[in-house]
Amino acid sequence: MVEDERLAYEEICRMMRKLRSTYDFAGWAESVEQAVCLLKAEKFDLLIIDIRLSDGVSFEIFEQYPVEIPVIFTTAYDEYALDAFRVNSIDYLLKPIGERELDAALGKFERRCYLRSVTPEYRKLEAEFLSGGKKNRFLVQTGDTFRPVATSDIAFFYSERSITTA
Repeated sequence: MVEDERLAYEEICRMMRKLRSTYDFAGWAESVEQAVCLLKAEKFDLLIIDIRLSDGVSFEIFEQYPVEIPVIFTTAYDEYALDAFRVNSIDYLLKPIGERELDAALGKFERRCYLRSVTPEYRKLEAEFLSGGKKNRFLVQTGDTFRPVATSDIAFFYSERSITTA
């Protein structure tokens, strides 16, 4: 977490422990400089970052050390929202942050992680489809046996009452 105000940091930690007790806190930075050092030293799944820090604006972190980590931005200022979404932002929370808002932002992060975990299977299917490789036969059940049917022998499929006919 990158937050230069200790009370704000402690409040977000309190809410995080309540909302996601299984999450681990890997570090805290109060400035752009500390954040860059922390990012170089540790591996993170999610960043929660205040926009205005003691030594600058948090976007300087990504200029010095580009990352692909999802970010939840926290701030008292709404003028940085467009900039935030240019650097992997999954949410932009205005202070004071409520538990509901933080919970919703964490939910977005979790959905994004889930989609990334199943994406390779979708990518494989997409690549197979786009490669032009077409199915040349289907395995069809007839009674208790199965037999291959060439796609060139199939004019159409018809489904009714959970039964598909070729």
